[in-house]
Amino acid sequence: NTGNKLIHLRIKPVFYRLNSNELKAGESLLTAKKEQKQSLLPYILISPQAVSLKPQQKQEIRVSVSTPRLKPGTYRAHVLIKMLEVKQYKSQVQTSTNKIGVELNFLMQIAAAVYGTSGSGQPDLHFTCDKSSTGYLVLHTKNTSAFHFSSNIFGSVNKQQVFKQHAVIFRQSKRT
Repeated sequence: NTGNKLIHLRIKPVFYRLNSNELKAGESLLTAKKEQKQSLLPYILISPQAVSLKPQQKQEIRVSVSTPRLKPGTYRAHVLIKMLEVKQYKSQVQTSTNKIGVELNFLMQIAAAVYGTSGSGQPDLHFTCDKSSTGYLVLHTKNTSAFHFSSNIFGSVNKQQVFKQHAVIFRQSKRT
């Protein structure tokens, strides 16, 4: 806690679908039920699951993953850390004719990805490229294997690099 007030946190494992608002990581090639089978959620233990931190206090959180024998592939989940207090910001400005005010309420939370791989294998990547209506190049990717891909992707025109981007293409998914 780097602040000057006591804070309370809840820590829990969660599974986000690829096209969920939280993850926005492409589109699954699977049904929701089959995509759920890629989850490490049933195998994650977190201790402690609730923490109160005084100002400048730190706390170690243990995350352990214990899986039975799973089919070969990449599995995933997230560890969600949620602050229970709502952070408020209020401001008012007086103009010559009106008083204008803003009030913002923030609920702070962050999720860290947890990946696990069973067996060995390679992603089966397919790339296509086209131009958008605004003239930009658009790269479409598709991964039909049970293993995810994580690496830098470079694009070049006439041997001159025009972009570099880190990409994660999840198992059995597609994204643009």
